[in-house]
Amino acid sequence: MPDDRPAAAYVSYKTLENALDRLSEGLPSKVDKSAFENLSGSSQSQLISSMKFLRLIGDEHEPAPILKELVSKNELERKSLLRKVFEDAYAEIFALDIKKATPAQVKQIMAESYGVSGTTLLRSMRFLLQGLEAMGIEVSPYLKETKTARPKKSTPNGKAKSKSKAQAKPKAAKQDEAAEAPRKSKVPEGFARQEIPTLNGAYIVYPVDMTEQDFALFEAALAFMKAVVQR
Repeated sequence: MPDDRPAAAYVSYKTLENALDRLSEGLPSKVDKSAFENLSGSSQSQLISSMKFLRLIGDEHEPAPILKELVSKNELERKSLLRKVFEDAYAEIFALDIKKATPAQVKQIMAESYGVSGTTLLRSMRFLLQGLEAMGIEVSPYLKETKTARPKKSTPNGKAKSKSKAQAKPKAAKQDEAAEAPRKSKVPEGFARQEIPTLNGAYIVYPVDMTEQDFALFEAALAFMKAVVQR
């Protein structure tokens, strides 16, 4: 990374927008986790790190002048200021022709210049692209495909199921699928789901970036559940 800033922002862009709205109600002298008690511990950490990366707050959580401007502007003026924030934070990305850039080009810069890799790199790209879209900045169609692409479902042999076979499923199979539907409910962004093998239909939903403090609270909750069950 070119300086001592945190790794590239990888919180949800919507979370950043909501944070700016919240701060517009009254900007504290220190923008720390306690200013966003409505978020989970992991989301708080990601948000603070992202704001430091964007240079909205300093190392001691003090609001930067640009943050003071952002929270005092209306939506249209805020978008214009956020564009300047992004152009500064992502200087290497904007040095590309963003209208023609490929996902591989952006991923390489993210990895080499902004200290991210693996799933964090992908989440960083999502944050960047969501921000550019919100600001009305045109990007390469290849990047748009990266943002919206979803993995295709396939059978164990790698071939997609045909519509005719799906329609020919027996009634019992359809009933089994209906019973399975609640278990496949959408998991909120920033969270993951872990099924519990020994309990049919049971699973745990948890933040993907839990801190040690979050784990400690989680373990305490499990201990409490165990005590209740054993009564």
